[in-house]
Amino acid sequence: TRDQPERALELLAQGVAAADRLLVVEPLAPVNRRARANCLECLGGILVRSARSEEGLAQYELALGLYEELQREDPLDGQHFVDYTRALDGFANACATLDRHDEVIKTCERALALLDNAPDSAGATDLTVRRLSILQNLAGAEHALGRVDEAHAHMAAADELARKLSEANPRDVYTMSAWAQLLREWA
Repeated sequence: TRDQPERALELLAQGVAAADRLLVVEPLAPVNRRARANCLECLGGILVRSARSEEGLAQYELALGLYEELQREDPLDGQHFVDYTRALDGFANACATLDRHDEVIKTCERALALLDNAPDSAGATDLTVRRLSILQNLAGAEHALGRVDEAHAHMAAADELARKLSEANPRDVYTMSAWAQLLREWA
């Protein structure tokens, strides 16, 4: 569906509607709220990639609200934590497409603070890759605002994380993808 954004939007709207029906039956069930948040997050990403960033931001904000609730209710659930920080990263990316660099910085700082308190169940590699991406977003926003020294410091931290990740997981495609993305950012 990546090459068919309208079809993806249609399917995700159906996913949100299905999750809403589940929430009518069991409004407090974490799995139902997580399903809705996942659909909203994906919908936000597709809208942003379809040059509909304002609409995408609105969907991300709805998803973030649900993920924040889930994470607050069960702070030791690693999946809620991974979902929440991933959505914050996506929201920061969406803000960057609209040149809302102050919002990118605020969102990235919020995500980094969460990552500093990650539960053990969240998965070290997932969180390291997420931290790397967030540091890149943060550096990009700082650079756009003329905060060159801060941007370089955050890119250097991202570079160090990418090196460690690559050394720890040399055959991991996920790791290599993160490393390649970092190299493109530096180029």
